[in-house]
Amino acid sequence: MPFIPFKQVDVFTSTPYFENPVAVVLDAQALDTEAMQRIANWANLSETTFVLAPT
Repeated sequence: MPFIPFKQVDVFTSTPYFENPVAVVLDAQALDTEAMQRIANWANLSETTFVLAPT
């Protein structure tokens, strides 16, 4: 699998490393469902978001 840029961000808080961490995968257009599921499993967070181009 190629390098896939992502960020881990905290939501519902103004304090870093507090509350809910979420993985945000940037430029996920080339990923299929299986790859997205593998990445979400690897991130091991309750939520993972994939940014796609609008349709």
